[in-house]
Amino acid sequence: MIITGGAGGIGTHLSKALIDDGYKVFVIGRDPKNFDLLYENTKRNENLEFFQVNVASIKNVSDFFRSITGSKYQLFALINCAGVQVPIGKFSEVDMEAWANNISVNLLGTSNMIKASIPFFSKGNGCGKIINFSGGGATSSRPNFSAYSVSKTAIVRLTEILAEELKDSKIEINAVAPGAINTGMLGDILVAGNKAGNEFETGLEQKKSGGESPKKVVDLCRFLLSEESDGISGKLISAVWDDYHDPSFVERIKSDSDFCCLRRVDAINFDGTQ
Repeated sequence: MIITGGAGGIGTHLSKALIDDGYKVFVIGRDPKNFDLLYENTKRNENLEFFQVNVASIKNVSDFFRSITGSKYQLFALINCAGVQVPIGKFSEVDMEAWANNISVNLLGTSNMIKASIPFFSKGNGCGKIINFSGGGATSSRPNFSAYSVSKTAIVRLTEILAEELKDSKIEINAVAPGAINTGMLGDILVAGNKAGNEFETGLEQKKSGGESPKKVVDLCRFLLSEESDGISGKLISAVWDDYHDPSFVERIKSDSDFCCLRRVDAINFDGTQ
């Protein structure tokens, strides 16, 4: 299993939990210091390896996959956690190099990893799971977070497209909406202050309350890695709001092509008033 951003934020919780579940985890990251902290606090460290990779770099990603070519491991899952939230502020005022970097890391980094990983799924029986991370602004407007919102919306649409393209390869791909969890991204909002608009006050309250539990994200990822989720692909599932343990929810998400997807709500395709 490969987890990008697996030594920071939500990725840390996932790496620890999935190692405890018995998976061999390759953690992709840019800062070895983060991995050192993760390694020190992980009991089953023989199942943990770190690779310093910039996912936004096609060359870095290609070099990484070349380095594991011929390994004894078959790739079962890719979880794309790596991401950045800055710049924060009105689009007319933000630094466009930072804006472009956000798209590069969040969207292109996810795309690079998926593209390079596909041949490694086919080393075995071709079955596999890919989990991408959506985020705030992917399903509704999020002023002052344009780069992050645009990149995460694009990831959801990419997930839908690849679900159709990878159907014959038996690779299932879904996106996770993690909810408001206290990670470094909350810190970004607090540092941004008034540039974050109304989310600055919301962020202060979230810091006090502790935010949503990371366990909810871990549990959803465990579900998407399990056989129980077989047949689910191309969906955006919330770790906070969606009751994926409900059989009726699972039945609908497998059978309804418009459920848990990005769609334009109009009077023709949905409510039928025209």
